[in-house]
Amino acid sequence: MAKNENDFSALRQQIEKEDAERDVVINKSREVIKLTKTVIYAIHRNEIKKAETTKKALDKAFDEVRNVASGNHHGAYRAAAQEYVEAVSYLYYIKNQKLIPESELRLDAESYLLGICDLTGELGRRAVNSVIKEDYEEFRRIKDIIINIYEEMQLFDLRNSELRKKVDGIKYEVKKVEDISLQLKLKGK
Repeated sequence: MAKNENDFSALRQQIEKEDAERDVVINKSREVIKLTKTVIYAIHRNEIKKAETTKKALDKAFDEVRNVASGNHHGAYRAAAQEYVEAVSYLYYIKNQKLIPESELRLDAESYLLGICDLTGELGRRAVNSVIKEDYEEFRRIKDIIINIYEEMQLFDLRNSELRKKVDGIKYEVKKVEDISLQLKLKGK
């Protein structure tokens, strides 16, 4: 029987390289997720300049993790991508009152859609705060986009996946904004 030392040596090196990559992806993904939270919380506090400044750091950190992950969808990378879409699309919405096009993010469809599903939660929170501030026009814009996202997501054949669960969760945001809308209508607002 011939010795396969060279084959096993090469395999060990490959595994070690993949382990090192995975460690970098995990650590960089943590940094990305931390920055996404900073962007989102800054937006909720109406600190848009801080959100924009943090987004620049976020873009850089996400590009780094994307380059290391190199198409391997490690769990940490998937989580970072989803959170990235949520934060970037929230800031984009605040500035443009519409969804960021998927083409601007250069991500796979599932990561984009998972992030957009999470965005509806942040928009729902902003909708409630808009009503508290008596900014009914902003509330109606947000209500319309949440409902539009939900309607569009219903057109996908998602089967039983993480995305399906996220889409199912959007219906609670839809119910929340529809209930508030009804209350406003009854009060003549």
